[in-house]
Amino acid sequence: MADHLDAPGLKSPNMDAEIDTDADAVAEIAFRITFSPKVKGKQTARVRRATGAEAAGNSSGGQLIIKDTPVNFDSSITIMESGPYKFYAGLRSDPFFFDLLGFLNGFKFTGSDFFIDKNVFSMVLEVPNTALGANPKIGIWVRGGLRSTRCSTMGTPRTPSTASHPPRTGRSSRPVLWRRWSHLGTTPARRRRSRSFCSRIS
Repeated sequence: MADHLDAPGLKSPNMDAEIDTDADAVAEIAFRITFSPKVKGKQTARVRRATGAEAAGNSSGGQLIIKDTPVNFDSSITIMESGPYKFYAGLRSDPFFFDLLGFLNGFKFTGSDFFIDKNVFSMVLEVPNTALGANPKIGIWVRGGLRSTRCSTMGTPRTPSTASHPPRTGRSSRPVLWRRWSHLGTTPARRRRSRSFCSRIS
């Protein structure tokens, strides 16, 4: 996630890929991706590999495996290689297809793709199998946040928080769903119902 894709003033969140190697739903290994501030259109990323308590906790520690790789904001591709690791962060074409006009017109689809000229901010991390632990059966999940908070794609703010259970922050669900479902009708009653629907499933 990069500043240029968010509302003005928002910071780029950290992204963590967490690995559970013993089926206890607690990360034993974590890959932590952090971003520098964006200055004059440029930004860099770092990747760390954390283990043990650092992986299970909410710290930003760990072994530095990718250092200050450029983030691509255009069509260029910079793949940083460091030993057995490879990492890329930047804009890529959005592969998602959605016929917005057909959706808004009673599901009478036109075949047009609303996202054909849209981009997504992507991160790709290639790691060797040995970096995932000795157990071939692992659990993997990814979470994002600003280290003091966590972001969930369908979450809503929750307080109070602790170090092990920081608050979730919804950054996608309400804006996206409200845009979709606000077209259910134009009367105030229908707008209230659609807004309530979005709130319930956020």
